[in-house]
Amino acid sequence: MICVLHPFGKGLKLNPHVHVLVTEGGLNRKGEWVPVTYFEYGALRRIWQYQLLKAVKRRMINSPENCCLIDGLFRGHSEGFYVFAKRRVTSPRWIARYVARYVRHPAIAESRISEFNRLLNTVTFWYRDEDGGVWRSVTFGALDFIGRLVRLIPDRNLTLIRYYGLYSRRAKAKLQKMLTPLSREKHKVVCKKVVIKCPKWGQAMDLVGVTRPPYDEDDDFA
Repeated sequence: MICVLHPFGKGLKLNPHVHVLVTEGGLNRKGEWVPVTYFEYGALRRIWQYQLLKAVKRRMINSPENCCLIDGLFRGHSEGFYVFAKRRVTSPRWIARYVARYVRHPAIAESRISEFNRLLNTVTFWYRDEDGGVWRSVTFGALDFIGRLVRLIPDRNLTLIRYYGLYSRRAKAKLQKMLTPLSREKHKVVCKKVVIKCPKWGQAMDLVGVTRPPYDEDDDFA
């Protein structure tokens, strides 16, 4: 897994969540690849709830109030915490842009600030609501606006991206050992040239270029 921590949501709201990329399979003890193409999201929700609350409980003071809080979060969410699962990744280039977009950009881009009123000392910015895709405009006092930005700045030395399993450093040698034979087999494949003839004139055609649909950041991928 590759986990990316994203602490904020739309409208400068504090909305900590984790983006996770998961391989469809893994290695067994013999170093053989075992494909897994089905994930039971009901179980995933409950596992995410259990692991998160267990980690939070370790950080909290052991008191009756905190125990009641954790117990209430288990009882109030009997089906587990929310997990939004998108479609499978088909483009390595797209997923690299997807992860980089969430890691590099701040809580709000300067281009989204539409007005700074010096007389009222207010800041107005816009964002697109995920529910229905409605464009919304929000106005805050300047100090309130700065305060919302400051609280979303990650702590010093906080790691926003973590790697587990095959992506971890300790598994790098094992993964390379598995991929090397596959890369050698790939080079052994003999490619046969395919000649495509013009349907009208019957002459052989040469490939002069490739076009692809424009990239849309709003497309739902995972």
